[in-house]
Amino acid sequence: MKRLAVIGHQLTHKFIYPGHINGFDVDKMRQFGGWMADMHRGRDGSPLNRDVRVVAIASSDASAGEIAEACFIDHVYKTVEELPPDSVDGVLILENDGAKHLQLARPFLERGKFVYCDKPVATTVSDLEEMQRLAMQNDAIWMGGSALRYSPKLQAATRFIAQKRPTGLTIVGPGTWYDYACHTVEALQVLFGNTIVSVQPVGNLSAGAVAIQWQDGALATLLFGRGYEPLFRIHAFFMDEMKEWIIDDAYDYYLSLSKVLVQRLYQLPSDVEQLHPWEDLHAITSLLETVGRQIQ
Repeated sequence: MKRLAVIGHQLTHKFIYPGHINGFDVDKMRQFGGWMADMHRGRDGSPLNRDVRVVAIASSDASAGEIAEACFIDHVYKTVEELPPDSVDGVLILENDGAKHLQLARPFLERGKFVYCDKPVATTVSDLEEMQRLAMQNDAIWMGGSALRYSPKLQAATRFIAQKRPTGLTIVGPGTWYDYACHTVEALQVLFGNTIVSVQPVGNLSAGAVAIQWQDGALATLLFGRGYEPLFRIHAFFMDEMKEWIIDDAYDYYLSLSKVLVQRLYQLPSDVEQLHPWEDLHAITSLLETVGRQIQ
């Protein structure tokens, strides 16, 4: 059996991935899970794979005990430091602050463990490159980033745009720059690739707009802030039409990513075409860092 731990100080997506991997108590998930309980609607609480379990949670997050109770996690540590790194085969780093991910990942990467970093993977390119160095040096399995990449609706938009390039595109999402606009940044990387040549932001870390141009001439505007509805909206403009995609299939993309986590832990082939190559993550993190430095 492969043993995982959830770690982080302030946790995000904390009832989603443990609930998918371990299964869950239906009543307690409804009681404790908040909006994340809806990501399990219609499920009977069965685990994805009985040979993979989250056996521990190490976090000062106030809800750590409730997560353990709802998701059948055996051991609860009050701090990340209390978890013995060699007691597990890998970790799910669900820390909300991407600036803390390298520090949390380091002891596990150094031991060649499996590591998943939730979004944003990192807030600086230097942190990302250090995680890459550690993973490659120690033959660790590493993955991370936005679950939005696994959205069937975003994948449909990607296929359409690959065949018919737009003259311009706008993508809108809720939340602050590092905490939530990282989803829209990753969606743009999925849609247009890594060769960004120009970035022009306005606003601040709480709300703003970013104009982006790619080497092939593709143009996009990213809008972010707390004043937008809790989904992701793409408008693509063509010479003869306008297309809209509303990326609101969170149930599907969280479940898809959870399945990939289990598959990657066993290094099994994935049914998702692309698994966050380092060059993609470099482009995403570089854009996050470039804009973040200019608007903070």
